Amino acid sequence: MRSVWWWAAGMLALALSGCLESNPQPSPEAAGGKGLPGGGRNEEPADVGWTAQEADATLGPSPETWSGKDGPADPGWMDGGGTPFLGPSLGGLSIASERWVGMQWGPTPASWIFGTFFATPVFPFIGPLHTSNFFMQVAAQEGGCVVLASAQAPCDKPCAFPEVCVSGQCVKWPEPFSVGDIEVKGLSTGQEVLLEKGPYPGVYYNTTPLPFGLFTHQSLVTVSASGGDLPWFIALVPGVEELSTSWDEDFVLRLRDDEDLVVTWVPPATPASIRLVVGGPNLCHGCPPAGQLVCTAADTGTLTVPASLVSQLPGIVPEELCLHYDCGFSYIERRNCSVVATEPAAYEVCVASRVYFKSEHVK
Repeated sequence: MRSVWWWAAGMLALALSGCLESNPQPSPEAAGGKGLPGGGRNEEPADVGWTAQEADATLGPSPETWSGKDGPADPGWMDGGGTPFLGPSLGGLSIASERWVGMQWGPTPASWIFGTFFATPVFPFIGPLHTSNFFMQVAAQEGGCVVLASAQAPCDKPCAFPEVCVSGQCVKWPEPFSVGDIEVKGLSTGQEVLLEKGPYPGVYYNTTPLPFGLFTHQSLVTVSASGGDLPWFIALVPGVEELSTSWDEDFVLRLRDDEDLVVTWVPPATPASIRLVVGGPNLCHGCPPAGQLVCTAADTGTLTVPASLVSQLPGIVPEELCLHYDCGFSYIERRNCSVVATEPAAYEVCVASRVYFKSEHVK
């Protein structure tokens, strides 16, 4: 089973790389400036007098989050409640310990590090694993929840590969770009993980298994990228407590159009945010799902999605026979994130404790 997981990860990277054209690399100026005072795009930042402090998870990143331009990040968003951060984004990195409830496509529980970065801003950016969701649009929104709907539709004239038809126009698939080598430190296991530039620029994942429980709520994870086609960055992200639920192996999250959806879990002792993603299988291999629910809220132990929003989702039937990335993702995760400000859009770096589950929506 483990070999199947690595094969699936490799296939995603191959799909991202193989179906894309390559563009000329931008100049350092076009890619985001010169870096911190005294440091260049591919150099270590100068000593600017900051110290590592835990970020307030409800206020997004800490002042110690820097990018390859002068000055600190200025995120201008809140991850604890409010509208989910969906971009525009140049991509990001997810460091997650995860387990599966009633389903399994790989070793579980386990930890994974996965990232994708892009030459041009993408929207919506749910996370680095959702690479087919760039061709979706916001169909409805209420509070911290949005319903996304696929915008793919046949064009009058077929699109030439690697373009796809979105809202009647041929649109090029976003091209992955490199941020250099990525180093992850501050894990509770004492490991230092190096994600090197591989054969697929802009696509990063750990190539050796990582143990479950890479971090705790007392961890301060440091992610640094050396810089490549895109600017270097340094992000400090507080760890989170393991997400605990009462769900057994037969659990299925059932949605009904005439009922509010209420999801519960064990609240944490320290502040964090919660992200809920509910969606069905992809419309085709490499395509987005027909619809998807994405909620971001303060981690209080309860999330209520109004029936008026649930009713905007298409029907969802749990799939048993499908390739991992085409099966649709339904999960809940406790998370802390830093959004690294750069030009022309931001990076998102998240630490998460994630639980995958089956979902069903009877229309």
